Amino acid sequence: MRPVFIAPALCLTVLAAVDAAAQPAVYFHLGTGRYLEAEKAGEERIKSPADRTMRNLAPLCTVYYKLRRYNKLAVCIDQLEARVAAGDHLHSDSMIFESNASALPPTLKAGMMLELGQPARALEAGKIALSRIKPGEGAWGIYTDSQYLVELLPVLGIAAGLAGQRAETERYLKMLEDLDIPYVGGQQRRNLREVGLAQINIGIGRYEKALAHLKEEHLTWGLGVADFLLGGGDSFGTVYELPKGLMLAKSLFELGRIAEAKTALDNLLGHKRAPEQGDIYWIALFERGRIAEREGKPAEAIEYYRRAIEVIERQRASLTTEATKIGFVGNKQQVYGRLVALLVGGGRAAEAFDVVERSKARALVDMLAGKKDFTARGPDPEKARRVLAELDRADTEARAMTMATLGPGAGQVRSVRAVHADIRSAAPELASLVTVSTAALEELRALLGAEEALIEYYYDESAFYAFVATRDGVHAATLE
Repeated sequence: MRPVFIAPALCLTVLAAVDAAAQPAVYFHLGTGRYLEAEKAGEERIKSPADRTMRNLAPLCTVYYKLRRYNKLAVCIDQLEARVAAGDHLHSDSMIFESNASALPPTLKAGMMLELGQPARALEAGKIALSRIKPGEGAWGIYTDSQYLVELLPVLGIAAGLAGQRAETERYLKMLEDLDIPYVGGQQRRNLREVGLAQINIGIGRYEKALAHLKEEHLTWGLGVADFLLGGGDSFGTVYELPKGLMLAKSLFELGRIAEAKTALDNLLGHKRAPEQGDIYWIALFERGRIAEREGKPAEAIEYYRRAIEVIERQRASLTTEATKIGFVGNKQQVYGRLVALLVGGGRAAEAFDVVERSKARALVDMLAGKKDFTARGPDPEKARRVLAELDRADTEARAMTMATLGPGAGQVRSVRAVHADIRSAAPELASLVTVSTAALEELRALLGAEEALIEYYYDESAFYAFVATRDGVHAATLE
C-alpha cells in the first residue's frame, strides 16, 4: 500500500521542480497551500491573450478563489466560461492526464456568491456545476469528479441552509457522506470531505456530529513521508488541516470546551500559511477574540477583532460593485459589532466612534470610486487619470501584501500614500472620491457651535448605539 501513496507525491515534487512546462509550479504551490506563490507562478504564465487557455486559467482562478481576490476572480470565471463555450473544456495538468474543467467556473462562482451573502445565486451556480460533473471522469487528473464534489457539496449544503431549504441541506449532506472517493490519490479528498461534512453540520448546529467527522484522519503516515520529502515546514496536508483546525475550534467553542478551542485556534493562527487562507484567517481571529471576551480579557479581544477587520477590509477592497460590497460586509458585521460593543463598554467612546466612521466612510468611498467615470478637473486632468490608474494598482498591491510576502520585491510598487499625494495635487476634487480621509474627531468637534451636537447612529444585529459629539467630548449610549 505504501508505494501507492508515495508515488503521486514524488511525481508532483519531481515534476514541479524539473519540468515547469509540463507541470506548472502553480500546482505544486496549490497542493501545499502556498497560495501567494501559486498566484505569482500562475500570473507569470499569462503574458498575452493567447496564453488564456483552460490549462493556464483553471489553476489561476482557483488561486484567486483561495485568496479571495474577488475582482480578479470574477474576471477569471468569465474567461473560463468563454473557454468552455469555445470548446476548450479539457484540462491537462501534466500533458498526460486530462480533466474536464467545464464544471470549474460555476463551482468557483457558487463559492464566491456564498461568500458575498447571496445563497440563492450560490445555489443557482452550484446546480449548473453539478450538471457538468461526469461521474468517474478524470480519475487521474487534477479536476476529478470527487474533487469537484468535496468542494461543491459543502457550499450547496450551507447555501441551502441559509436559504431556508433544510430538506435540500440534508440531501447535499447525504450526497457528501455517500461520495465514493477512489483510494489512489484520494487521501486529501477524504480529509476534505470530513471537513465539508463538519462545515454543513456546524451550519445546522450539530456540533457533536461535526466533531466526529473532524476526528477522522486518512493516511496520515503517508502525508508525513511526503511532507518530509517536501521540506521547508510546508505540508501537503495544509489544504485541509487549516480549515479542519477552524471547524474543530468552532465546534469546541459552541460545546463550551473553551480551553480546547483556544489551543486549536492558537495552533491555527501560528501556522505560517494561515494569513494566505482567505476563507479562514479572519474567522479564526474573530473566534479567538470571542474566547478572549469569554476569559474576561477585553483588551486582547479588541486586538483580535481589529486584526480580523483588517483582513476583511483587504478582501472587501477587491469587490467592484456597491451591491456585492454591502453583501460582503453584511455577513461579517458581527466582527464590527463586537469591536464597537467592547469599546463602548470599556468607556472608549471616541475609539468606537472612529471605527463606525471609518466603516461608513469606506462604504461611501467604495461606492463612489467604483463608478470610474469621474471628470478629472484641476491643473493637469491627464495626469489625474494616469495617477488614478496607478492608485488602483498600488491599492491592490498594498492590500495583497502581508508580513509573509514582504521581501526584496516589496518596494517595486509606489506606496498608496504617495499616489494619494499625487492625486490631491493633480485633482483635489477627484481625491475626495477615491481616498478614505475621515475627519479626526477633534476636527469635527471644533466645527460644532457651543449649543450644537453631532449625533451618529450605529446598528448591528444585537445592539443599537448613539454617539453624541459636542465641543466638550463624545459620549456613547446603547439604545433599545
